[in-house]
Amino acid sequence: RNFKLLYFCHCTLYRNAFNALKSAKFWVSSRMFRPFLKTRLVPFHHKVFAQTASCRVQIGHLSTIAGNDNGSIATSRDRHLTSGGLKKNRIWGAKTDLPLQKKIEQFLETPPGDLNRLDLFLKADDLMDESCKLGSTKGMQQAENILNRMLLEKRSVTGYMIPAKSFEKIIFGWGKLADSNSKEKMKEILKLMKKEYVFDLKENISQLSEDDTDSSRASCQPTTETYNTILRGLVRVAKRDGTAAFEAESVLDEMMIRHRENKWHTKPNTRSFTHVIQAHGNTRLRGAADRAERVMKWMRDMHRSEKEMYKSKFGKEYDLENPEANVHQIVTPDPRVFSATVVAMVNSNAKGSTRRALILLEKLMEEGEKLDIYAFNAVIMGFGNIADKASNPIVRYKAAEEAEKIAVMLLRQHSDLCVVEKELSSEDLEVYWGKQLTVSFNTALNAWAKSDVKEAGQRADQLWKLMLEDPILQPDRITMNTTMKAWARAFNPLKVEEILDFISDLDIDELARPDAMSYCIAMSAWAKSNSPKKTLNARRLLETMLTQYEAGNYLLKPNNVAFTTVLNAASSNTLDNMEDDSFGISSAEKEEIYNIAMQTYNEIMDDTYHLGLCPDTFVFATMLKAITAHIDATSAERRQMVQKVFDDACSAGQVSSFVIKELRLATPDNDLLMRLLGSEKLASHLRSITMLPPEWSRRVPNQPRFRYVDKESRYTRTR
Repeated sequence: RNFKLLYFCHCTLYRNAFNALKSAKFWVSSRMFRPFLKTRLVPFHHKVFAQTASCRVQIGHLSTIAGNDNGSIATSRDRHLTSGGLKKNRIWGAKTDLPLQKKIEQFLETPPGDLNRLDLFLKADDLMDESCKLGSTKGMQQAENILNRMLLEKRSVTGYMIPAKSFEKIIFGWGKLADSNSKEKMKEILKLMKKEYVFDLKENISQLSEDDTDSSRASCQPTTETYNTILRGLVRVAKRDGTAAFEAESVLDEMMIRHRENKWHTKPNTRSFTHVIQAHGNTRLRGAADRAERVMKWMRDMHRSEKEMYKSKFGKEYDLENPEANVHQIVTPDPRVFSATVVAMVNSNAKGSTRRALILLEKLMEEGEKLDIYAFNAVIMGFGNIADKASNPIVRYKAAEEAEKIAVMLLRQHSDLCVVEKELSSEDLEVYWGKQLTVSFNTALNAWAKSDVKEAGQRADQLWKLMLEDPILQPDRITMNTTMKAWARAFNPLKVEEILDFISDLDIDELARPDAMSYCIAMSAWAKSNSPKKTLNARRLLETMLTQYEAGNYLLKPNNVAFTTVLNAASSNTLDNMEDDSFGISSAEKEEIYNIAMQTYNEIMDDTYHLGLCPDTFVFATMLKAITAHIDATSAERRQMVQKVFDDACSAGQVSSFVIKELRLATPDNDLLMRLLGSEKLASHLRSITMLPPEWSRRVPNQPRFRYVDKESRYTRTR
């Protein structure tokens, strides 16, 4: 039953024969070489000799033990090997710069049995990687075609196992794509994987040597990693399909069944439970909090049970502090699991879900469980959402106050309450806590900014000053902008500018210096105020931005929002109740308001400062509103300006529902409206901009609020 096979490995090396020998030894010992003979190679001895022109390595007398009783290579795969299957030409040869599509076509069109082994087991993997990275349905279909071609080659000639990682790549790609087909596609690949596993067992196809003990790699048998890849994909799919979370629980059940009944290596680990909880959190359904908490309890019960079994089996406690020192590892809840559960509760639309998440945190702390700062930040964000959406101002105030309490508690007790998974030096740990606690305080600041209570500005100011004084915290641009937003929503533009000037005068890091958004917040504060000089002040801030940008401060490059905010200030800066004595504004300044609006509009349309501005639908809607506010309805100028702005909107393809609503208010009579829209029916019964010529709205976002005219009231652009 024994026979000898002489095999030569020709290596053209320019150094010495020693390198050639090392390459030959690697080729013989590599796992890739063994399946070509369908047996394990046992080298008897090596003969090495060198020639003058090149180095030739002879590897002689390699003994194998045949896989059948008659002592011959009986299969078509082995006959293919001995007839020169390893010497087939590569598909691309030296042409490695071919387009991806061309490479895939050549790979798929190669007849079964004609593929070079390196193309089959190396290049095919690369093609699959590149196809999956396209991030499209077409790319994933190409990857599936490559896998099917590999399976065809396996059945036709080689008998080489297609590893589990090839299937897992496609599962991961579909999960990352997260479209409407992803869930079913991942299930199909898993089903195919099981089918190939059965085929490999039947044909006795294995990649293992006698020295290998990891039977999980003996075929393309699905493993815990395979199922975790599916669960990771379902986490993404759950954002658009709530049923994906239930599918994730089913996958978890299947892992348990396969491990218990089939003895597969599919026992769920900590990541498996974490993914299921995250999937429930991403659904944002009412029952997500209950289901996430149930999965967490399931995991904790399983941990306690396995911990007792470990002690009874090995006679010692399971070491939670050093898991690697244990005989084997068990499912152990970690900070990520608790954070995922808290986030699922916060994301749930159920009433009182954020308060419930806080109670869970307090309970876990009492039980001595390890928590991370992300769980606390999620609860702070949850109270911020309540402060933003609650209709009762008392509820909004209490929610923002609760968010602030948690942030301050973290600042004082973070080293006792939270753990850091990675080992960091003292300096790196200080930087880590500085960044994380800054996020906590910024989230609490945002809760006050969104609360719209009269105390919001003052409370945000106190938090901001605390951050400036504390050495651990690192106030950044988000800190400053959020504090300014709180004062802006409290209609205090003077305080907003005071903060802006204070930060501008400091010699601080670029990450904390004011940017275009900072100035837009200050301009918006003036636009929303009742000051008669709001337009003048908004324009002053815009000119400051232009001056500093031209001086080299590229953080202050004005954008569409900056110019539109000036237009919005002018459109709401009406002249009806303005008196010189009571408001301190002259008649010349009153006339200047409309001139500022026209100047700003023309600067946007002409891109006067070469900023790359492209007027959007808000520019035209806000300018029409300014015309309505400042030009008499009976004047010829009103008709001319309305027609000009509407024609500009049509040419720019920005006629949206907002433009139509402002157009109706700006036109002094129905005749002008009919002439601009093209018919009496459109003037009186226009419900959607789809009834207008398509080129008028070619650049309008495809969202209902931009498309349906009667769905929204008058729009005001403020930032």
